[in-house]
Amino acid sequence: MNDKLLTSSILPVINKKTLKTVYRHRSHLAPDLLAIEAVKIAREYNNAIIGPEVNNHGLTGINAIKDDYSEI
Repeated sequence: MNDKLLTSSILPVINKKTLKTVYRHRSHLAPDLLAIEAVKIAREYNNAIIGPEVNNHGLTGINAIKDDYSEI
């Protein structure tokens, strides 16, 4: 995939008690690869819940990880 066609993506990790951002990942990855990165990050943060957008790219990500990660 051409990197110029990819949009910037941000994966924030938010503390649910304080609602403060504790980590922010920025990248230009294809949706399926971004989803895999989201799982890696979520596992580092105590199996955090992943809340993807429910749109074209978000559904691609959900489909990429739904069998390997249940906290969606």
